[in-house]
Amino acid sequence: MPFTRLLCAELGADCRVPILIDCINRYQAIAEREKGIADGARNFIIIDALDEGIGSGIVLHGELLRGSQSISGEIGHLTVNPIDGPECICGARGCLEAMVSAKRVLGMAAAALARGVESCLSADRRAGALHLDAVCEGAAAGDPLCVSLIDDVACWFLVGLGNIIMVNDPELIIIQGQYVKAGAMFLSRLHEGISHIGLPDVEKRVRIEYSLLGEGAGS
Repeated sequence: MPFTRLLCAELGADCRVPILIDCINRYQAIAEREKGIADGARNFIIIDALDEGIGSGIVLHGELLRGSQSISGEIGHLTVNPIDGPECICGARGCLEAMVSAKRVLGMAAAALARGVESCLSADRRAGALHLDAVCEGAAAGDPLCVSLIDDVACWFLVGLGNIIMVNDPELIIIQGQYVKAGAMFLSRLHEGISHIGLPDVEKRVRIEYSLLGEGAGS
């Protein structure tokens, strides 16, 4: 859960230094603005997609958003499939992060392989270890099953991105985390799909890019 706390560190009898403890995704947004591709951007969002979670840091008009309860940016818990979506780790059903989680993607992969679908993932399944990394890398290499799985992820990502764009109208969305490993294939699906979200007659000028800061951004 995100949180924000302001502490004071005692460095000596006459020296007190404020320390801000905050959600890592907000630090990732600051890192992108100071050292990454958001330099000069005043309206942008970073999205960090892990195996089982999605968080974001939102900058609007140059200000980092926290909200009244410090839950601004919890986009992983946008409800995108409330009817038959899987249960999320938060207890709700059909959250965005549940739809793109490693658990769901690898479950679909295992079911396809059990039906006899040929894939670069077959050896991993025989070894009893399917990993989301392998799905992403297989999609980047053009493996048909992996491509279909990442296509599914991209579709749900676009549902979430559409909601974000309609609410915040960012100029830039920066993708960090697991799905960066799917390479140009995943990014191209997002670029292709963005024009078909809400208000399709309105040109969406938002840029969607991968972070260049690596996995340690914000830490």
